[in-house]
Amino acid sequence: MFLNKFIKKIINIFFPPKCLKCKCFIKSYENKTNDCYISLDNFFCTQCLKTGFTVLESPFCIKCAKKFKTYKGDEHLCEECIKDNNKIEKIRAFAMYEGILRDSIHLLKYNGKVQLAHPLGIFLFKTFEKYFSFNHIDIIVPIPLHKKRLLKRGFNQSFLLIKEFTRFWKNTRNCLPLWKIDYKVLIRIKNTKSQTKFNKKQRKKNIKKAFKVRNFNKIKNKHILLVDDIYTTGATVKEAALTLSAAGALSVNVLVLARA
Repeated sequence: MFLNKFIKKIINIFFPPKCLKCKCFIKSYENKTNDCYISLDNFFCTQCLKTGFTVLESPFCIKCAKKFKTYKGDEHLCEECIKDNNKIEKIRAFAMYEGILRDSIHLLKYNGKVQLAHPLGIFLFKTFEKYFSFNHIDIIVPIPLHKKRLLKRGFNQSFLLIKEFTRFWKNTRNCLPLWKIDYKVLIRIKNTKSQTKFNKKQRKKNIKKAFKVRNFNKIKNKHILLVDDIYTTGATVKEAALTLSAAGALSVNVLVLARA
């Protein structure tokens, strides 16, 4: 371990890493003061890290995790969730979709910076521990990409974010988890257009009937945790949850890295 750290320091002296955002060299002696950025400080310079992000904390909607404007008060259902009768029990997110977290997600998804999956996965796992470690979860399912988009991108970012969950769990608890990760049980059968330029109504229409369960026996009477990178209007996870519920899932919860 000491030898590996020493070798890494020597390499950084002669080949200092560059910030993934602004491309400037990252100085090894730069002090990162915020604990939230510990996992990102090997990839971004101090200046870029200063754009920051807000960890999602109470009070927020008890169902969709929408952050309330006030910083005090009790958690309750937001107006939208009172009216929306979807199949999701609750949604939880690590942080707001902003600053260096938003940049990190974009670099991972659209620029192929897969090395960011590890630090972002740590953030997501800590959120999982906080909100779902005491829940009955049978299967963790990443939101799937259509095979054409998967072929073009080369990876599913939602799967990369949870790929190390089992190892993280073993390291913190010295035992295997009771849940399993299954990235094959739910597939995307509709090659939908990107949701980014659509409004809420258009997103819902675009994603309708986009998913299919491959093996009903794996889903029936199970408690499912869906995982995605970003929650905006929720159209994607709501449609996936509807598909899983129709296949016999007892419950569907959602975990995301960032919430818009």
